Amino acid sequence: MKIELPEKISTAFIYACMKFGNKEPDAKSLQLIEESSKLILDTAAPRTVYKEFSLAFSKESDEIYIANEKNRLGGQAIVKHLRGCEKCVLMAVTLGQQVDRLIRRTQITDMAKAMALDACASSLIEDLCDQINRQLKVDYQQQRMGLTTRFSPGYGDLSLEAQEIFSNLLEMEKKIGLTQSSEHLLLPRKSVTAIIGLYPLTEQQDGEPMKDKAGREFDACDICQRKSQCQFRASGGYCGKPQ
Repeated sequence: MKIELPEKISTAFIYACMKFGNKEPDAKSLQLIEESSKLILDTAAPRTVYKEFSLAFSKESDEIYIANEKNRLGGQAIVKHLRGCEKCVLMAVTLGQQVDRLIRRTQITDMAKAMALDACASSLIEDLCDQINRQLKVDYQQQRMGLTTRFSPGYGDLSLEAQEIFSNLLEMEKKIGLTQSSEHLLLPRKSVTAIIGLYPLTEQQDGEPMKDKAGREFDACDICQRKSQCQFRASGGYCGKPQ
């Protein structure tokens, strides 16, 4: 799948990152955001890799394996998220090293602009993830399969160490130049890895949100350990976007 840069970066996520909440930024801030957004779009060189894998649920340990038992996803949050799924898609997206370098250089001379650049880059990577989601949804609906929301290492109790599974299965360094630090933080920094569950659609489920066994719609905030301190929730939003 070829990903394309949008003409504009979504602003709601930028405002949340810069702690404007639901308030309209002042004229000076809006100009800074517009300039930073253009600069990020001119600098970004996005690349992506994704692949479908089988899922296996262990009844004995209540754990999930991707492809085989070597690739265990620890934690109960991901078990809840993928309940009812038969397969999954692993994806990785990066804006490239140039964006990281731009932000670091700007931090030396202008912290306000660096903050705006960082927020614009964060929003752009989410826009690109959403672009991939939309295409995957179209492709899999033709196979009578539905998609869960994205779930990334670090969400809930899914450890950042799960990045190793993504790296190995997707060959991220080879395919898109995406590596990780000793603390399992992605490098380049403006990058995302995520797992999307695939579940069979019925006539009642077609186009509807993923639901758990009790019929409740999945809410990513429910399993987030940081929801009580979340700046996005405080302003009436959340860190993900509808798909």
